[in-house]
Amino acid sequence: MRIFLATLYLCVVFLYTAFTKLSVGLPVRTLVLAFLSGVIVVCYFREARQFFRKHIEITAAFAALGAIGTIVTYLQQSDLVSTLDGLTSNVVQPYLILFSTMMLIEIIGLRPVAWLSLSGAALSGLVALLQFGNIEIAWRLREILSDIQHEPAEIQNYVASRSRALGLSLSPIVFSYQIISAYLTLNVMYRFGELRRSLYYGSFFLILITLLANGTRSALLAIFASETLMQLRKGRLPSLLYIGAIGAIATAVYFYADATGSRIAATEDASALGRIALYDYGLRLAADHPFGLGWDFDPDGFAWLYWEHLSDFVNADGVFRLGLHDAYLNFFLVYGLVGTLVAAIVLIYDPRFVFISALYLFAYVLHARCGGRCPSKAGLCTTKPDQIFGPPLTVCKVALALSLFWRMGQLGDS
Repeated sequence: MRIFLATLYLCVVFLYTAFTKLSVGLPVRTLVLAFLSGVIVVCYFREARQFFRKHIEITAAFAALGAIGTIVTYLQQSDLVSTLDGLTSNVVQPYLILFSTMMLIEIIGLRPVAWLSLSGAALSGLVALLQFGNIEIAWRLREILSDIQHEPAEIQNYVASRSRALGLSLSPIVFSYQIISAYLTLNVMYRFGELRRSLYYGSFFLILITLLANGTRSALLAIFASETLMQLRKGRLPSLLYIGAIGAIATAVYFYADATGSRIAATEDASALGRIALYDYGLRLAADHPFGLGWDFDPDGFAWLYWEHLSDFVNADGVFRLGLHDAYLNFFLVYGLVGTLVAAIVLIYDPRFVFISALYLFAYVLHARCGGRCPSKAGLCTTKPDQIFGPPLTVCKVALALSLFWRMGQLGDS
């Protein structure tokens, strides 16, 4: 039965991804996830019942966000269909993904499920490294994928320019989130004792090279900061030596990037300076809409109202096409103060989890705060091609998953 469930889970992952790439409707994709969760409940009813009873806070958190999102979206005079789409993509689907994944971990163990996830990141990372080396077949493979999934001209032109390695992902930013998630998975496995030290640090080195190829500054900074914090927590001499090694590697990466003209070493380019305008815009929006704007919130649609205050910033026109570029501002503007309070309660539910979540999620948090573009809707795998990855709810899902690990008493220092 375990082999059957693992195979079914893998098939659903590939099928769901293919449906998303081919723009198959949201209801169909939701039914695929519901089918997987239903099979797990039928086959392991007792374990599923124990899961719901033991981890009621997970269901409560998603239910609360669903209710808040529905009310806020309704108050913004959105139609019923749009509201239901938002509820499905932002709450129902992430909950089904979280439930099925965590149940599978309890049934077959952490390592098999983790490797299912890591295999996809490894494949995309390998293609990215070949793209970084300007190997023609890697770029040609991405162009074929672009044709298959009927990407908009903007994305196709980006792929054709070959300016930044993006693996098999939609964009360099989406690819960087995939690599950050792989890093967190490897880190959790290492601290669980599911991964040898040599394999972990070997993978860590490959991740650094992949992110250097990708050119996402915040992701590299986040990983270096995360590793440093984890070693400082141990407070032992080998840890201090390791921190010194991290600093040396980070310095070498910077000088290499500077020598090759990589955007990694640039701090005054249009992209970096343009963040100031985006943050100013996001903070003004948050101040003017403290109770949120619901799932239909599109930051591009409000930009013209604030152009008088933003026009003097460098690369200010980015507010019309880049969203807020900040996962947390986006979350606040979708769910408002009440929804943000719910998320905060989840994080402080267990005082021990506050530290452990900060420790494990630092890479993800810093990257989402400083680098990752936040889609105009916070959902996971919505119908538009540029909304395939939703940082806010993904952060929530990873936090809840780690909280679950902590409550199971499995988390320990390596």
